[in-house]
Order: sequence, then C-alpha cells, then structure tokens
Amino acid sequence: MRKKSQLTPSQHLSHLGMIIDTTNMTFTVQGKKIRSIRRSAYKLLYQSSTTWTNLSRFIGSAMATYLGNVQARYRTRRLLQ
Repeated sequence: MRKKSQLTPSQHLSHLGMIIDTTNMTFTVQGKKIRSIRRSAYKLLYQSSTTWTNLSRFIGSAMATYLGNVQARYRTRRLLQ
C-alpha cells in the first residue's frame, strides 16, 4: 500500500504522474504517464469512431500534465472546439 503523505522534507516529489523539483522549480512528466497518454491517443486515432466520454478522458489526461508539458494546452485546444 502506498503512503498518502510524506513527513520528511524532500526536494523531489512524485505526485499524480509528475515529478516536482523544488530546487529547480520544475515539473516533469514521468515516462509512465507519457506512455499512458500516448496509448490513449493511438487508440483514438485508429478507431473509426469514439464516444464523447473517451475523448473527454483523453483531453483530461493530457491537460493534467500541462505544468510539465507546455504543449498540452495548445495541442488539445482544437479538440475542445
């Protein structure tokens, strides 16, 4: 079972698929999260049709990484229109 809190001070935290580095003030998306989003994108791309729920799920996953992925907002903007 994973811990829900971290009681010792740390400069690198892993939270919601991102690594927060407080020394460099950066957010980095973990490879596991990137692979998950890429897999979802391929599924959407090669399906003949999809549901609004699946499209919303993909957009939500991509937008959740916008702090560590500057292009997430720009690349999903057209999907929201």
